[in-house]
Amino acid sequence: DEEFCVYWLNNIRGIGNTKISELMAIFGSACGVYNAGEQELKDAMSGSNVRFSHGDFDNLIACRNAEWVRREYESLVAKQIAFTYPGRADYPVRLGMIYDAPHILYYKGHLPDAAPSVAIIGARACSAYGRQIAEMFGRELARAGVQVVSGLATGIDTFGQRASAEAGGRTFAVLGSGVDVCYPRENIGLYMDIQEKGGIVSEFSPGTQPYAWNFPRRNRIISALADWILIMEAKERSGSLITADLALEQGKDVYALPGPVNSVLSQGCHRLIRQGAGILI
Repeated sequence: DEEFCVYWLNNIRGIGNTKISELMAIFGSACGVYNAGEQELKDAMSGSNVRFSHGDFDNLIACRNAEWVRREYESLVAKQIAFTYPGRADYPVRLGMIYDAPHILYYKGHLPDAAPSVAIIGARACSAYGRQIAEMFGRELARAGVQVVSGLATGIDTFGQRASAEAGGRTFAVLGSGVDVCYPRENIGLYMDIQEKGGIVSEFSPGTQPYAWNFPRRNRIISALADWILIMEAKERSGSLITADLALEQGKDVYALPGPVNSVLSQGCHRLIRQGAGILI
């Protein structure tokens, strides 16, 4: 069925989001790709504007006949991992509005709904001031019924999400690893708590380790799932600024927390404010 074919197509080595989009456009669905004849696939890939390699074709064919794909697909239930994809009713509406939306989204717990949603992100090595403000916003947003989205990273992400969860709010952690890989490991308690009323989400296959190059990709999902992005503290060169740039490209409002002029943790926020971001006060 389509669900299995979506899982299959998103777990082929070398076939990323752009190539999946092209194949889906040509064949109409994941099942259309799965059921295409070998020559039909080869002709479509060779005639495409997207650059497919010979290895891509070989991987498609080999993976289509691999029993391990079926076993892994069936094992997701045992791991309490679910997934959704574009076209399903539970696929987050906000996520479907970006041009490079993931073709599969794994999750443990729940998915964000249509309620107002705010991303709280910032420095890992944050100050006591940054922690205090992140906790205040996480707590008050939860009490107001606003969902909190972040990345489960140490520092600002952790403090904002923990405060939201402790106040009974719905909070969602977007990982740069598989949803079954808690990173950082010291956040295992928060990782478990978030699944009670919120959820752990990722576009990366279960078991994927937190490789550094995964995090810039996951940042676009954080910004896409939020209506507003709050940057608490950020250095001049910071992953939080990547998220802010992605949010602006997606048409989202970004707010930055001002801080001491001599603090390196405020330099990124002050730059955002100079560029037109809202002042978080």
